[in-house]
Amino acid sequence: MIREIPKEDWQNFLISFSRLHSNWLVDVECGNIQLHQAPLTKLAVSGSDIDLKVGENIVTIQKPFRICLQQTDEGADEVLEIASPGQLCRIRFKSPTLPEMVDGVP
Repeated sequence: MIREIPKEDWQNFLISFSRLHSNWLVDVECGNIQLHQAPLTKLAVSGSDIDLKVGENIVTIQKPFRICLQQTDEGADEVLEIASPGQLCRIRFKSPTLPEMVDGVP
């Protein structure tokens, strides 16, 4: 299932998403940036941009216009896509799992 996040909800969604998936391992594809199995640290609205911190890497997604969340049939977050002019950033979880099934282990 794919769900588009309304722009007016981006800030709260990203704060909640970051807390829920703090330090979970992700792969990131964003333009010429590719990161593999790095911990998701932060996603936040910063003015008209979105800042993504994965491990020690900070990626600024400039002027995004769409955020979509893809979930498994069970409802686990699988891929977060952030579209901006000229690029699509994908944040893909190593192992899509419901947060309540993780039992404190990222």
